[in-house]
Amino acid sequence: MAEVIRSVVSQQLFNLVLGIVFMSEGDMRGREEYDVAVWATRIRMIYRAVPKLLAVAGIDAKSWAINLANSCPALAAAVMGRGTEVGFKGPATASGFTTSELLAANLIYWYIVPALQFCVAIFIADSWQYLCHRVVHMNKWLYTNFHSVHHQFYVPYAFGAFYAHFAEAVVFDTIGTTAALILSGLTTRQALWFINLSVMKSIDDHCGYSLPWNPFQWINEQTAAYHDIHHQNWGMKTNFAQVYSTFWDHALGTVWTGDNLTKRYEQGRISAQRWTEHAKTKAETDSSPKSKVA
Repeated sequence: MAEVIRSVVSQQLFNLVLGIVFMSEGDMRGREEYDVAVWATRIRMIYRAVPKLLAVAGIDAKSWAINLANSCPALAAAVMGRGTEVGFKGPATASGFTTSELLAANLIYWYIVPALQFCVAIFIADSWQYLCHRVVHMNKWLYTNFHSVHHQFYVPYAFGAFYAHFAEAVVFDTIGTTAALILSGLTTRQALWFINLSVMKSIDDHCGYSLPWNPFQWINEQTAAYHDIHHQNWGMKTNFAQVYSTFWDHALGTVWTGDNLTKRYEQGRISAQRWTEHAKTKAETDSSPKSKVA
């Protein structure tokens, strides 16, 4: 247990130092308002392009807007290329943008773009994890000298999720996560959310429990039960995917397809119990007075 704690703490301290050094953005006050204004400007440009696009299609924007003015004034405004309120005469806000422009800009900036960035980050991180994970299992030297450290646990437990050779942790987690954060364009705040969620998901995948109320196990089949198979000697060449999805396992045919899981786990439990009893008997024999005299 002491070795696990030392390994995990050293890895997290290393990543913490890297984060402090490379993720500091300085004074960012006013940046969010500026970015929202940029999106509002883009939306205004799109509004203004609508009448021209309708004209290309042979539609008279002004006539259509007049017909829509009473029944759907907001749509009429959009047809005329104005992001204004009801009746085309809504006042602009203090920023110079209309309410509809700011609503759309905030929706894009705070929700749509981050959601897309998170999806990109997840895909990059999961792709890197799968590639590295499969390589260290297929290469005997890499497995023996590096990845075997993590696989000392045939019965995973939460705190051991990040117990690994330091070099492997740097390649798997530090490099892979950093690449995902940079290529997806996540901000520092978004990156902190992504990293913390990834840590919690990894811990959950190694916890050894399938809890019905666990939100991490509602997402897809990438659960503690799924990853636990990989930690068994009979499933070690399958279920490489982690942390969020099982996409690459399905795409490349490395999902566990065997049967009789209950029987396999029971056989493993019996074998482990026999080994424990044998080790206990041996320890008692070695420590007995008769053994010492001999």
